[in-house]
Amino acid sequence: MLQAVPQRCLGPSVLARVDIVSESLIDIKTLISDITYRTLDETAKAEKIEKLLKESVSKTFYLLEGFVQDFFFLGEKITYADLQLFDVVKNGLSNYAAFSLEMFPKLTALVAKVETNANVAAYLAKHLKE
Repeated sequence: MLQAVPQRCLGPSVLARVDIVSESLIDIKTLISDITYRTLDETAKAEKIEKLLKESVSKTFYLLEGFVQDFFFLGEKITYADLQLFDVVKNGLSNYAAFSLEMFPKLTALVAKVETNANVAAYLAKHLKE
């Protein structure tokens, strides 16, 4: 069962850690949105995708790889940051052929753990069309 961690049980440094992850992923999502919706020229789009993957994603994911504790960013409890990473990877970055999580084994495992969570899997089965 998906159990969110109540914020009242966490200290400020733990909450800050989750916020750092979340804000970092928002930065990546913003770049993806710019490429997808605002960049019309295919040459410019290809250049932005290359820069996104080689610079922004690699630097951010290198940092986030170090934030993973056990299964998730806060250990054994799933947080919104874990769901956010899953969304960015599955619904954003996976659209780019050059994208791979291979260099980030902890993030790869985290995404797989979120995807196989009973509640997430049920939601995906109900709402995603293949």
